[in-house]
Amino acid sequence: SMDQKNSITVLEADADSLEIQLLKLIPGFSEIRQKTNWRDIQSSLQAGEAAIEISRIPYNVSPLAKKVIYVASIIVPESAQPNFIPLCNEDDLSIILDYGEENKKSTINKLYTYSYNGQNLFHSVWAPIDSLMTSVKKIYLSPDGLFHRINISAIPIDSKRILENLYD
Repeated sequence: SMDQKNSITVLEADADSLEIQLLKLIPGFSEIRQKTNWRDIQSSLQAGEAAIEISRIPYNVSPLAKKVIYVASIIVPESAQPNFIPLCNEDDLSIILDYGEENKKSTINKLYTYSYNGQNLFHSVWAPIDSLMTSVKKIYLSPDGLFHRINISAIPIDSKRILENLYD
């Protein structure tokens, strides 16, 4: 029908405009896309290793409102292509990181204590990719944005263990 053709045309135009937006929003996006071939990264990984790149991606919710989401791209030796996993949005992450600002030491202690804010950190940052890490022993991480403020290996998995206990 004519309506379906019109809506398909609109969707295609939206997709094109999104790609153009990405190319404009992220300086050097097209060069990065050409330079970094994920297969080069994959070929340098050994069995049991993973490369995780965190990307901070701004997008427009409306003409006046921008949001930022963090996405992990994960490469393991046996994957046919990288996995792209949405993690959390920046607003939520900054609330977790700045939780209980009475003093810096107490904030950091609470951040990495599972019963306080550690479980929020785990669920926002690590839980979405946890199932892909079953055969992984060593991780190469490339952080972006607020992820530079997080000690990934200190994130608590539960009240007794932290990520460092599972990975190199």
